Amino acid sequence: MVIQRGHVKFRVRREALKLGSFSIEFLVLVTGLNKESVRTVVQNMKKEGLLTSERRRTGKRGGQEVGYRLTDDPTALRALLDEVGGLNTPIANSVTVLERAKLNRLNREIAILKRQLTKIKSFMKGMLVTMTPLMEDVLEIIRKASEKIKE
Repeated sequence: MVIQRGHVKFRVRREALKLGSFSIEFLVLVTGLNKESVRTVVQNMKKEGLLTSERRRTGKRGGQEVGYRLTDDPTALRALLDEVGGLNTPIANSVTVLERAKLNRLNREIAILKRQLTKIKSFMKGMLVTMTPLMEDVLEIIRKASEKIKE
């Protein structure tokens, strides 16, 4: 199937507006388009001030991905909404541009909390790894003491 360039731009922009926050990989999955085409449109949207980017931890060893989210600028969001034809979706129909900006801020705060939780989990795992040998030593001391008491 041959997809025209303008069609790619429209689909990527429409899905970006629907999602609010996404990675290139997720946008490729949602749109079914070529990764490089999606990346080009997203980079252009970023240059136009429609998107901001941030590095996100993937939870995999050494893994980070670039996440994108819509700008908080209501004028830019309104222009994007107008460009893709108003999106005739329940989300676009029920959420104003300012509400979308508030939702974006909340999504960022949730992402921060998730990262903090991941750090806490990692810290706790580290503590468990550190404490396990100590606990084994304590159990060994108790075992030897109870053997001496039996003698």
